Amino acid sequence: MLLVTLLSIMMCVLFAGVISFCRQSKKGAVVFSGLGIVIFIVVWTLFCLVLPLTVALVDFCSAGGQYIRSRISHPMLNAMEFYQTCDARPTHDNVPPIMGATNISDILTTFQTNRTRLDSLLDVTFKRDPTVSNTSALVADDTIRALKGVGALESTLACYAYRESVRAMSSGICNQAIIGSSVLTFCLLSLGLFLFTLLVIVSRSWNLFTRL
Repeated sequence: MLLVTLLSIMMCVLFAGVISFCRQSKKGAVVFSGLGIVIFIVVWTLFCLVLPLTVALVDFCSAGGQYIRSRISHPMLNAMEFYQTCDARPTHDNVPPIMGATNISDILTTFQTNRTRLDSLLDVTFKRDPTVSNTSALVADDTIRALKGVGALESTLACYAYRESVRAMSSGICNQAIIGSSVLTFCLLSLGLFLFTLLVIVSRSWNLFTRL
């Protein structure tokens, strides 16, 4: 946004300078020459900054996998790849395998299913001891709460929750950002060359204003 604002200001100054030059205004030509030199330096400074960043971004998107792998953990990379390729079906169990939420849910579900048999076995073994029954009830309550927590975790990490965001981030960094930086680089180069041409014309035609 800042660069776009600077480009707009530069274009306005250039437009005013061209008008003053065409009207043979000595004061306008002097102001344009001073501001033109400043803008000329600013434009080429920005160009020297934007061009390497654009090239670095292109290199990063084309062959930056090794760098990313050296900076980001493998579980995070696996999760990112999962969200980019997963099918966004409306189910809570569609989560990255590296998270292990599905395995925990399966284990708790199996335990909950076999709890009745376990309670019966404990009642027979301990002859319906109240302490054992209360402990079994507490375990059952903890299992239910754990299942609810895992369900909430699966819902939070499901494919449909992050798929579009991850794809938009990837597209924004390696597609839209490259296009935007390339357009900005081209605009800065064109503006710098145009300004250089105008300054040369003004310097060559300065004798016109000495007669005014």
